[in-house]
Amino acid sequence: MKCSKKSIGVGLTVSGGILLVITFLGYWSVAGNYKDFPPRNWESFDPDLAQNSPDLDSLFRVANERAHRSLKDLEPGEAMKVLYETVIARFTHGNQANYNLFSNWILWGLGKIHPAFSVINDPDALLKNGHSGLCSQTSYVLLRLAQKAGIRPRHVGLYGHVVMEAWYDGDWHFYDPDLEVPSKFGEKPVLSVAALSEDENLAAQAYAGRGDEEYVKEIAGIFASRENNTFMSYPVGSMFEWKTQVLSLFEKAAQILKFVIPALLILPGVILLSISDKGKA
Repeated sequence: MKCSKKSIGVGLTVSGGILLVITFLGYWSVAGNYKDFPPRNWESFDPDLAQNSPDLDSLFRVANERAHRSLKDLEPGEAMKVLYETVIARFTHGNQANYNLFSNWILWGLGKIHPAFSVINDPDALLKNGHSGLCSQTSYVLLRLAQKAGIRPRHVGLYGHVVMEAWYDGDWHFYDPDLEVPSKFGEKPVLSVAALSEDENLAAQAYAGRGDEEYVKEIAGIFASRENNTFMSYPVGSMFEWKTQVLSLFEKAAQILKFVIPALLILPGVILLSISDKGKA
């Protein structure tokens, strides 16, 4: 049976309206939040900080306030210490930092086809919708904050874990905000991923207390193994693997399209309804 202009117009208008309501609910309410996890017993999580830093700019302002001066005026190592301590206080560990129906219905739907589409890579979306992330996500937040402070960073994908490094004093210095291991621990000198990869015992010492003995041994082994490691230093701000970088670009587009597509459905729907009404007159 042939559909009338009116029925098509109603279908388009209603569909666009529903999608627009879903989008605005996710934007203006907690409906868009992902699942948060409680802090592990050694985590430095500050719920007030999480509440008061809904995006990268606000988190950077908090870090500046903690430094009691502009981070750009500090030595890079001092600035990184403040940024690292701010990030570990902002997040807990969790594996559910994904887009849902309300935060981005496009990415949520594509996530049903392949889970990678629904993973949140955008730091602002990660900060806005919760406080729990994976190593790749929290290390990327720290990386972007380092950029804001004028420090050259890079994302480092190990063989089973992701950290970041900052360049200063003529070398790379690693930070792991997910497992809360700073570049300098105890009386040891500032370390890079390369330094830890050459000394498995040192890596085990750095991660002591971050799990049982077997887990610490596994993490140390990740550093000791150089297989498939990726050091994304160019272009500055890149994520640890090319496909994540591509997905992040699509993610930015989808954040706009979630508003645009409903409007593009509603507009022709209203036009068709108008034409239908005039035809009856």
